[in-house]
Amino acid sequence: MLTLQKHHEHEVAEKTFASLCQQAVYRGYANEHIYKHIHHIIRDLIELEILPKGCYKGRMPLAGIKSFQRAAISVPIAFVRSRIDEIALYCLSKSYRIDEVMGVLLCSAFIYASNNRGNFESITLNKGFATLQAVQPSMRLAVLRGEVPSLQLFRQSHFI
Repeated sequence: MLTLQKHHEHEVAEKTFASLCQQAVYRGYANEHIYKHIHHIIRDLIELEILPKGCYKGRMPLAGIKSFQRAAISVPIAFVRSRIDEIALYCLSKSYRIDEVMGVLLCSAFIYASNNRGNFESITLNKGFATLQAVQPSMRLAVLRGEVPSLQLFRQSHFI
């Protein structure tokens, strides 16, 4: 059954995959401002106790794909969404666009979870990333970009 949380996870997945194809999170989110130093924003949010201490994990690859490394935070997507008011006030104080910073933070939470380090509520995402981890990184990238048919993914991961 689709829950609101699963819907949000799938929405973030779609935006993250779009940014993978475009080679940049900011283009994937259609940002007007380029947030290349998101780790500064994350550290500010930790200092303000909006995000939990120790949640910033540095740069991590999406699903283990080394060519797509971005900031990662070890909190569920639902947690980031639950703090939107506090994040919005922070953004306003710094003249950042709220929707853009939220998009990058959600992507950061998604990237952490995509490495089998956090669990999605969505069974589809949990199983999908477990399957992706079973194949070569080049195959992962091709699948996420839509360059390889799904059947080939399953053959490569020895599920067929």
